[in-house]
Formats: sequence, C-alpha cells, structure tokens
Amino acid sequence: DCFPCEDCSHKANLSDGVWKDNINMALLVDTYYDDQLISCGSVHRGTCQRQVLPPDNTADIQSEVYCMYSPQTDEEPGQCPDCVVSALGTKVLLSEKDRFINFFVGNTINSSYLPDHSLHSISVRRLKETQDGFKFLTDQSYIDVLPEFQDTYPIKYVHAFESNHFIYFLTVQRETLDAQTFHTRIIRFCSVDSGLHSYM
Repeated sequence: DCFPCEDCSHKANLSDGVWKDNINMALLVDTYYDDQLISCGSVHRGTCQRQVLPPDNTADIQSEVYCMYSPQTDEEPGQCPDCVVSALGTKVLLSEKDRFINFFVGNTINSSYLPDHSLHSISVRRLKETQDGFKFLTDQSYIDVLPEFQDTYPIKYVHAFESNHFIYFLTVQRETLDAQTFHTRIIRFCSVDSGLHSYM
C-alpha cells in the first residue's frame, strides 16, 4: 500500500506487488479558491487530490493535479484530517461558511480500518487555505461508532445535504443491535458548529 502522495510506479513490476483499483468515493466541484474537481479515492488512506480546471479547457483535468495531504506534526498521534473517505462507503458535503470551505463527511467504517488510518464515522474538517490538506477545528470535530459496534452495527451513509443552518445525512442502519431489519434515519447537526458533540 502506498502512502498518500507517494509515487509507487517503481513498485509496479515487483513480484509481490499488488495493484488496487482506486475507486472514487467522493467527487466534488469547488469554485471558491479555483475552479477545481476534488476527488477522494479508496487507496492512499482515503486522501484526496484536486485537479484545477483551466478556464479555456475545463475538460483538461490532468495538467494541474495536486495531492491534498500534508504530514501532521502538531496533531495527536494517529490523527489524520487528510484521510477523508472510507472504501466501505462515504458521503461528503462541501459547505462554504465565513470565507472557509468545510467538508462534512459520513463514513461507513468497521474494525478492518487500522487506527493509523484515522477515519471517523462523522466529521467536519476545514480545507486549508493552502489547499494542501485539511484540519480538524477542535478535538471534537468528529464522532465515532464505538469500536465494539463497528462490525455489528454498520451505518451506511446514503445522501448528504444542507438546508438553512443544518447539515443532514440520510443513513440506513439496523433498527437495533441484534435486529435483522433495517430502517432509514436522518442525522442533523448545525452547519456552523466546529465541534460535533451530538446529533439528532
């Protein structure tokens, strides 16, 4: 597995090398800083890259490609605000508030995700003004499913939207921990909150 932003082409022909498809888990268009396409994939620990769309040829998405990952030196060990999406399923909503771009993320996770990947069930992170990654605004910028329930009570994020001052995630999950039936829920929290203490 390659680290984010690492060129792994030298590993392509190794006998023990394994190719993995990079499935785009999130595709977002942002026009705040640049006209750009932000794509977050299932490899490289769920990090993103941005492709600047030239004004004279918006179909050209390969001439300016930038990795959105910067090694964290001041974060808690194991935290990775640049690790955004889960290969098991993700919904991302981009929201502009007070001259900043915030990403609201809902991830389906289970115990197969190692702690160093630092994916969270629900999180809000801010796009750095340098556009080379993200930062959590507080140590409460995310909520996680308790580890003992991650495998038995998966939450699938189906849709995300913003209305007035609220962010909504539509989910499908079991009715109870041991139920065989599923139901749909709507998760709501304030779009201006930098910390996620709870949701309705």
